[in-house]
Amino acid sequence: MYQWFDRFCHKHERRGIKNLMTVIAFGGFAVFLLDIFFMDERVNASMLLYFDRAAVMGGEYWRLVTFIFVPPGSGLFTPLILFFYHWLGRLLETEWGRMKLTVYYFTGFLMVLAYGFVTGNPVDASQLNLSLFLAVATLCPDMQIRIYFILPVKMKWLGLLNGIIILGSVLINRSLTPLVPVGNYLLYFAPMLTGYIRKRQPYSKKRVEFRSEVRRIHNEQKQKGFRHQCAVCGLTDTQDPGMDFRYCSQCAGGRWCFCREHISDHEHVVK
Repeated sequence: MYQWFDRFCHKHERRGIKNLMTVIAFGGFAVFLLDIFFMDERVNASMLLYFDRAAVMGGEYWRLVTFIFVPPGSGLFTPLILFFYHWLGRLLETEWGRMKLTVYYFTGFLMVLAYGFVTGNPVDASQLNLSLFLAVATLCPDMQIRIYFILPVKMKWLGLLNGIIILGSVLINRSLTPLVPVGNYLLYFAPMLTGYIRKRQPYSKKRVEFRSEVRRIHNEQKQKGFRHQCAVCGLTDTQDPGMDFRYCSQCAGGRWCFCREHISDHEHVVK
């Protein structure tokens, strides 16, 4: 199914909305400026655009779309946050293509609307944009960003932190609203996450076995009092600390150790 979806998006790439997040970020910045200019008014631009189920049922249908342009807050950091949304969108559009980004964003858009209609709770674009951030954190986990232009942090750690915050919000507020962007994210990234977990399981098992073998060897060496012993003359690294010991790759198992004098002059062990 996911391969078919990728082929579909690649085939219809031109039908995607070009610079989608740039348009949304600039729209949010315009609303931010309007809120500043009409700060003393009873009704500002954000109040007329945000999603309200009762208002929509009363005929204000534009709220079904315009809520994505409501800026995240009204403080000094709002333009910076909007620029960050623009940057996330450009990154995903480069990685995925504009059609896949368009479908991804509007899938989350429909999920947010459905949740708002069913529960009557207020919803905004910050939940949609969080799903973009989780997508970038998954696709580019080692990419670094600088918090407040100073502290470098990898995307994967910020993504993990957001996951913890989402879970904490659900438990503390007893609301499923924080899970809305996670649903959109899991819909697209479930195969990738499942494949990653399956690959990690055998790797983790081999790593545990390797560490166990290393501990066993170290314990044996500690009991014997030396690490290396020539299989021909019996010389150990304790008796001659300056001697070079090598393991012969042609001997059975590759575990036979020889000193410098016998590494090239010995009969290879077959069994």
